[in-house]
Amino acid sequence: MIKAVLKVFLVSLILSTTVNAEEKAITMRTMLDAVNLVQLGLLTNTKLLVKEGVAELKDAKSKLEKIDHTRYLSFDEVQGYTYTKEKVTQIGIDADEVYTFFVNGKHAEALTAYKSLMLRCMECHSKLRDYEDEGNRFR
Repeated sequence: MIKAVLKVFLVSLILSTTVNAEEKAITMRTMLDAVNLVQLGLLTNTKLLVKEGVAELKDAKSKLEKIDHTRYLSFDEVQGYTYTKEKVTQIGIDADEVYTFFVNGKHAEALTAYKSLMLRCMECHSKLRDYEDEGNRFR
């Protein structure tokens, strides 16, 4: 009986990890699309695109903040999750700055805030992801 309960627990733990990983991948794709939309809006001077991109980015950000991985992650992974949560919060702040500057006609400042937004994304990805293959997966 105990073995059966243990098996069910382990299977549910594995499945919950898979679902969360899949959800995170979808959210990351949504964030990428949102950042690209913001960039397109900045390049074409289109307020609506910037506004929609920032809204999508903040919506995806809120989904990432709600996922609680601390139940099944190792100590290092929990530290990575905490790091990610801090970066996600800063990404939201940068996104707001991009929109505020852009709407107020301060395009240079909006581009600087966009650069800061992208740097925060890159900091998180370079620290927590394995990108050392120099693009071999993309050839």
